[in-house]
Amino acid sequence: MSDFLPRLGDLDVPTLWLLGQNDELLGAGEMQAAAAVSIPDQPQYFAALAGKFLHGP
Repeated sequence: MSDFLPRLGDLDVPTLWLLGQNDELLGAGEMQAAAAVSIPDQPQYFAALAGKFLHGP
């Protein structure tokens, strides 16, 4: 398995990062650097964020 985390800064496309309250994949430092938002573990909220990202406001 490859670790591409160090190369995430090389991405030059819109990228949506979502982190649930209990997710442990990334640390707070990585999420802060990505200007990401922590969301509650609520499927409706996730769907709204993902839909807005994919389809625009």
